[in-house]
Amino acid sequence: MKNKRPVFLLVLTIVFSCLFLVFAVNFVSALIDRHRAVTGDVELSSEINSRSMGNTMEFEGKSYHRRDKISTVLFLGVDYGNESSTNMGSGPHSDTMILFILDDEARTIQALMISRDTMTEVDLYDTKGEYSFSSVMQITMQYTFGDSPARACFLTKRTVSELLYDTRIDSCLALYLNGLIPIVDGMGGLTLTMPDDYTYIDSRYQKDAVVTLSGEDAERFVRNRDSDDFGSNNVRMDRQFQLVKELFHTLRNKGGASYMEDMIASWSDYIESDLDAETLQKFAEYTFLDEPLRLPGKDVEGERHDEFYVNDAELQRLLLSLFYE
Repeated sequence: MKNKRPVFLLVLTIVFSCLFLVFAVNFVSALIDRHRAVTGDVELSSEINSRSMGNTMEFEGKSYHRRDKISTVLFLGVDYGNESSTNMGSGPHSDTMILFILDDEARTIQALMISRDTMTEVDLYDTKGEYSFSSVMQITMQYTFGDSPARACFLTKRTVSELLYDTRIDSCLALYLNGLIPIVDGMGGLTLTMPDDYTYIDSRYQKDAVVTLSGEDAERFVRNRDSDDFGSNNVRMDRQFQLVKELFHTLRNKGGASYMEDMIASWSDYIESDLDAETLQKFAEYTFLDEPLRLPGKDVEGERHDEFYVNDAELQRLLLSLFYE
């Protein structure tokens, strides 16, 4: 009788170990299946299937080199004021995220839209501003973990760079939504040609209608979103790009780079920026391409909010076309 209990415990341990192994295998398989469902079961060659694309690479028998005469500016539209928060993760969100790609040879500016709902690794910090851990969540959350506007911009810039396979981001400009009304009114309004029908926001906003927006109009134009409507952020992203592009056009028409620099300085209560004079000159002179690009991927209706999952294979191809030759 004394020898039966150890044997029983051994058998019980083996049974539980097998059950745990089966559970672990099924759990991992489910995660792989979900990832394939949203990103596609597509693989690129091993030379570029990594988290950093590097300066030189081989792909499909061709050599690609990182272009030198390309610079990038991350524009962030932040959902409320620039006050700091001591409660990390509860600060303002970067609801608008546009990577402007400035091509010195073509003298063009291409916009790459990044959905606020993009699921990626976000770095979390404690109340002392010290790194705690990383977790997969909407990329808009990264801004909330900065204990100052400058720190929030730095963290977001780094996270966007990592999402884009360590693509270098040279500068960042954050505009706070509470500053949109005084900024737009101070410029005498913004005149937009409506690219689509937005009469659900205002009866004037019919497709192809030319409308001059006041500050309040502009705020409502970029803020409006039915969060209960799946995928509603995609439509809002289109409006956000139209307004931001017109904002830059109006600034350049009023006085070029020097005017932009003066205005950014005078709007310091509503803007966080590390743009230099040379970059502002490019925004004043280069041609904005009409059609923005978007990260390739798929929207998924999550339990609490919409989630956007990037198709990594297609993203790598997109980055090759934008930054390599």
